[in-house]
Amino acid sequence: MKYKYKFSFLIIIVFVLFYIVAGTLLVWNVIRLVNSLQSPIQTTVYNYISIGLCIILPIAFGAEITAAVFSSNYTVNEKTLTVNFGFIKEVFQVSEIEAVVKNVRYNKLGITFKDGSSYRIIIDEKLFDDFSSQLISANKFISYGETDAEEKRK
Repeated sequence: MKYKYKFSFLIIIVFVLFYIVAGTLLVWNVIRLVNSLQSPIQTTVYNYISIGLCIILPIAFGAEITAAVFSSNYTVNEKTLTVNFGFIKEVFQVSEIEAVVKNVRYNKLGITFKDGSSYRIIIDEKLFDDFSSQLISANKFISYGETDAEEKRK
């Protein structure tokens, strides 16, 4: 089952700002390219490459942000937990997960692995129990716990 990534309001604002900056850079560099093509002064290959890169990079950033907004999710199946964030994909083995811990004070959900590392799951709070039960049904050795402790900062 897929669980949609839940973006905070601040992250959405940052995404909008990235779109604005990327759009501005794209328009500005297209204007630079057109002006350099119409200029009687000889433009070097280096200038064309730099302008080309300045056009390609905002498009790439815009594509990554769009992919992150529309396709970021967690997928749980019998053997793996797959985390998709835009074009980035990470796969964890369910057999390596040791515990699922819900922090009731902060409404956060985390998983702990057998090697001691942890991972924060960022989904809607209403789906915490469904997500946890699906992980536990995939691996009956995963423990579940709730806490109200202060979060540790690294």
